[in-house]
Amino acid sequence: MHISKVSDDGDLVRLKVQGRIVHEGVTKSADPISQTLGADCYPRRVLMDLSGTEYIGSSGLSWVVVAHKRFRSAGGRLILHSAPPVVSDVIKIMRLELVLDVAESEREALEMAGGEST
Repeated sequence: MHISKVSDDGDLVRLKVQGRIVHEGVTKSADPISQTLGADCYPRRVLMDLSGTEYIGSSGLSWVVVAHKRFRSAGGRLILHSAPPVVSDVIKIMRLELVLDVAESEREALEMAGGEST
């Protein structure tokens, strides 16, 4: 899994995930989101584009749920969007759309986030 920052306006951050979302090598002290954005990222609004992902495993789902919880606890928000069918189907089968913030498109994710900050 590779996470890259697409844009950051100070409050709203756009991330792009590519590859397989698996938990290999991810620990509490080595969270890929905080490695990309810094340890103070959790109070922010983050849109995570999943269009470049090809697979999500159970350990990857666990990591996403933990990241979601970290954002919520800090007053931020993690919104997943544009997941390909192979990833969105797993999220739906596990009924995680009831827990996570999941949008079909970036536009819908922006609406969920309260619009683009200025």
